[in-house]
Amino acid sequence: MILGIINYWFTKELDLFTLIIVLIIGYGMTIGKKQVKKLDKWAEAKFSRKTAKY
Repeated sequence: MILGIINYWFTKELDLFTLIIVLIIGYGMTIGKKQVKKLDKWAEAKFSRKTAKY
């Protein structure tokens, strides 16, 4: 986020780099939280020592 702000501060225009940074941050703050929780549950179930098959 800081890189996007610095880039905008010096260039005074919204370019592709700044737009991508803003979109990634927006995604992470909204929909991304749910997907990270799903990924954590999946990884825990997959790699838990309790359910590991050796």
